[in-house]
Amino acid sequence: DYVRELAADIGKRNPGIVQIPSLREIKLSGFIVDQWVNFGQWMPSAWLMRSMDEVKEQVNDILFPVVSVSNSGDRRPIENPTEAFVDATECFNGNGFLLANGKRQTDYVFWQTVLSECAPSWRVWMFANKYAVVVQVGTPPSVFPMDVLSESIEEILKYVYAFTIDNNLAWSSVEVVAGADRVREIKSPFIGSVSVNWPQKWFLDGGMIFETTNGHEWESTGIPAVRWYSVVAKELVRANDA
Repeated sequence: DYVRELAADIGKRNPGIVQIPSLREIKLSGFIVDQWVNFGQWMPSAWLMRSMDEVKEQVNDILFPVVSVSNSGDRRPIENPTEAFVDATECFNGNGFLLANGKRQTDYVFWQTVLSECAPSWRVWMFANKYAVVVQVGTPPSVFPMDVLSESIEEILKYVYAFTIDNNLAWSSVEVVAGADRVREIKSPFIGSVSVNWPQKWFLDGGMIFETTNGHEWESTGIPAVRWYSVVAKELVRANDA
């Protein structure tokens, strides 16, 4: 909340400045339910219900298993309608469901389908036309920075580019998950989550920055991803001087 208030204050005091991340990107960062409301067609199928009556109306149409997800990212597996009612009852009755951040989930349940045929996930950082990628394997994930623009990595970059253009995002850290959505009966990459996190230490052992001019043709910049901060700073100065 403090970061959001600070970003809003900076924007008000400096009208016209190019700010990264933007206030809109900051507001959406890390809040899974809010992201699904905005980007749902890009994410795995899910059900958002704001009352016990809605749960009773929809529970028989839900394809289990699902994962109950809080807006802040807490996850609880649900195998069947009986477990779903227990989850919903705890959220809507009494004090609500106690979350890891100390807050309580009281006015909604958000159940997301479990993808089958899952592959490793990817985390892509983007700003303007610059991109850096890691592959995430396991839970918690082992992280492998990408040095080579392989065909599979290029497909992920194209997907993220299309997503950010469609949703007017200029700075994002995008998680991409791949698998089969049993509800929509499609196998595809999906957006898992979006944040404004910086890469931190993930590129200390490798990784390259890639770029594009149109989303279709990609190339390596030859710049190590560990220099992401300096590249972003130069792009930001250029944007504010324009």
